[in-house]
Amino acid sequence: MEIKWIHQSEAPLRLYGVWGENQKQELVSYWAAAQLEIGFTGSILLIDAGIQGDIQVSLDGERTQPVICYGMMNIKAAPGSHSLHITVHSPSRLALRAMGVEGTEQLLELPKRPYIHFIGDSITHNYPGFSYRTGEALGCAYSIVAYCGISLVDGWGWYEPPKDVKERPGMESMYFRREFPHEGPPYTEYSFSRLQHPDWIVQFLGTNDYLNNEAHRRSGHIERYAEHAQCFVQKITKHFPHAHWFIMKALTDRCCRNEAIVSAFERICASGISAELIPADTWEVGISKDGTHPTPRGYERLSERLVQYLRAHNGQ
Repeated sequence: MEIKWIHQSEAPLRLYGVWGENQKQELVSYWAAAQLEIGFTGSILLIDAGIQGDIQVSLDGERTQPVICYGMMNIKAAPGSHSLHITVHSPSRLALRAMGVEGTEQLLELPKRPYIHFIGDSITHNYPGFSYRTGEALGCAYSIVAYCGISLVDGWGWYEPPKDVKERPGMESMYFRREFPHEGPPYTEYSFSRLQHPDWIVQFLGTNDYLNNEAHRRSGHIERYAEHAQCFVQKITKHFPHAHWFIMKALTDRCCRNEAIVSAFERICASGISAELIPADTWEVGISKDGTHPTPRGYERLSERLVQYLRAHNGQ
């Protein structure tokens, strides 16, 4: 059997989330969740890739378990045209080198699917949490850029910063880099050139920003958060100009968290960006003993309510 190999740079891939080439010219997945889609003809698709951890593979819409041996993934199907979907959740990672089909067969670009992109902290990062469940329930392509303990504003947040970093980076800086905060420095700025543009962006930040007491209010943190959030959304909108934004209110609020989120939302709308404010604080999501994160059932309810909200928005 003769195999025709196509390098990843020449394959008609649809990429969702953060992907970038490394020095070996491998296409690598980054952040909390990224997806890859490709079509092919024939009965065999070989994927030459470095695989760390577990990945999810679906063939023609059905979950499958491919044979993986020495970095080679073997996808078998009945003769014909097929669609392949790969989802990579952190801490797993995929480094794609090439794809192989039988000599007379070919790779195909799949039709564009609705695409939802999540930006957040540990609540969004949790797997299987609300973001993953929402994407699956809607049947959308989805991706997740999220990190535990991260704030929107640089210098705030609660995660342990790398020892060589003087100021803890917030999402306003880290979003535009490939790596998680703990994987640098140095960090790699990534190109948006091959990435699909999301239809919807769901931002769920603010829980780790310093909006927890009256001292924060008096220090102008509400205004600072709102200004930085507006700039952050505007910067992303330059890359994804047609995306509709959903700004989620916080599930818990010790002082002025949701006041700051509402102020940010108003500034975002005033700048001309298409956005909606999601009243997640009214959804009665069960919160765990730490007072911040949802319970297992809380994550399910958060996803259920968000799916209902988004379907109503989309007329589904």
